[in-house]
Amino acid sequence: MPGFAETLTAARERANLTQAQLAARINVSPATVASWETGRRTPAGSARQQIIEAADILGIDASTLNEVLASLAMSPVPAGRLLPLLDRRRPLAVVQDECQTYPWPTLAMNEDFEVVAWNDAANDLSELDFGRDLAEPGERHLLRMALSDHYNRKLINWEDVIAVMVAMWKTTGFDPLAPTKTPYFDNLMTHVLTHHGDQLGKLLHLWQDTPPHVEGSRAVFEARWLTSDNVLLHFHNQLTAWSDFDAIAAFDWHPADAATWEWLDSRRQRRSGRAGRAAEPAEARGPTSARGLLRFARERNGLPRRALAARAGISESLLYGIESGKRAMLRETIVALGRAMTLDVASLNAILEASGFAPEPSDHTAYMLGYELSSGSRFAGNLERRTSWTPAAVMRELERCAWLVLVVNERCELIALNAPAAGVFGFDLQTLPPGPARNLFSLVSDAAFRTRAANWETVVANVLPGDLEAYMAPPGGHAPRGKDAAHFDAVVQFVREREAAAGRGDAVIHRLFAAWRAKANRRLASRTVFVLEWASRQPPLTFNTVITPWNSMFDPYWAIELHPGDAHTWRELSS
Repeated sequence: MPGFAETLTAARERANLTQAQLAARINVSPATVASWETGRRTPAGSARQQIIEAADILGIDASTLNEVLASLAMSPVPAGRLLPLLDRRRPLAVVQDECQTYPWPTLAMNEDFEVVAWNDAANDLSELDFGRDLAEPGERHLLRMALSDHYNRKLINWEDVIAVMVAMWKTTGFDPLAPTKTPYFDNLMTHVLTHHGDQLGKLLHLWQDTPPHVEGSRAVFEARWLTSDNVLLHFHNQLTAWSDFDAIAAFDWHPADAATWEWLDSRRQRRSGRAGRAAEPAEARGPTSARGLLRFARERNGLPRRALAARAGISESLLYGIESGKRAMLRETIVALGRAMTLDVASLNAILEASGFAPEPSDHTAYMLGYELSSGSRFAGNLERRTSWTPAAVMRELERCAWLVLVVNERCELIALNAPAAGVFGFDLQTLPPGPARNLFSLVSDAAFRTRAANWETVVANVLPGDLEAYMAPPGGHAPRGKDAAHFDAVVQFVREREAAAGRGDAVIHRLFAAWRAKANRRLASRTVFVLEWASRQPPLTFNTVITPWNSMFDPYWAIELHPGDAHTWRELSS
């Protein structure tokens, strides 16, 4: 078969992309693509994800891609049905960077409910530094944080919030009343007994009285927070998927009133006004080398080398050699050690990728794709009982949201919205017939929406589906047309006829496609975040928009949630 260089060049030319255009899409330099195609350079193991992304963009089929990867001594891609979730994946390092860009407090958690990423706003709200003040292994677990004197006195509705956490912990084996537990949970409870024995009774009552979280139900609740200067803050909290592949969840604290935004803004201004703010030390988030990450995981789980080696079925000397750098790290050994620790998959994948190996899918991902779960899976039993949503049930759920929410199906067709969203945007499901008129393409291209969305191009680039290429593939082209191509054709025709009737021709369609194409990374992700500036009044309203799967991707719905992004917007919305 042709080598990597020939395969890449031929596929790029078939797709009518320049080397610079392909480079921009996969986040490498044009010189890198040129050197790959001429054979001057062979991609290193760390470039595996870029090779997969290039194959996806260029329409290289999975079997050809795996032959290419084998020729480069890289791991093959999983079965085809796993690729969609690999496409949506956000590795831990990317999550950490994205988290820092948000102005509201945001935490990212692994499947052990330990904070693995945070932002400056979360530090401001905590009135401490996660990296410096919570650096001990296991100290960033939500339960340890909630039991600490520092957080216990700040969270006014402690039992309400922790009950939500307990419901979710019980679904993953974090249950002191259950017969089997993970090493991490055993170590966590040892800490609780040692340092917070006086609160054990309260905790056990919560665990006993709180039913497990039902998979697929929404985790939305309120938090009341008292600052050290006695200001009472109010938040709308949500737990949503960030990367199902790595079982990383987002824990967002959206300000629920104007006063809360004013307090956060004052803290941000105070922070930005500090001259010469010291950069975060490299060790603040923990080790980054594969061996350092492995050792940190073992210590976080409270396992001596001898105990972990016995659980994994290897010698203690081999484990010492791996951690000290005297023995090579093999993928099967890393996976065996991870399973012996019941290690969360985000930490396991951080070790694998730092070693140059392909990541492992989470149990959650494997189950959604139809794979059999292992007998030791922490999700066994829970995933089989889940809630399913109908459009009517979604509408009822939206009634308790004070912020704007719209829900669309897999065709990007609006199926539900709440009263605040209807009031701001003027959408009315009673007068919008099902079909093209309810499609996001139609709604955001309408003249009323265009004139009010001050940053319309940004909105378009984010709300239209990332895989729109499949619906736009020209007849006879290399890329196959998507399964909903006929529906999308009808949507475009609907917009064309609407615009022609208004005497505007195809200008808006051309503008829309241009805005969408201008987005550097259009890949469909489990989490999309952007700001909407709505100029229906002056000054404009500002909304922090978060798009996530409505139901952990069991149901084909996506939630578009718009939280007021400043004090002015909350006042206007409240009035």
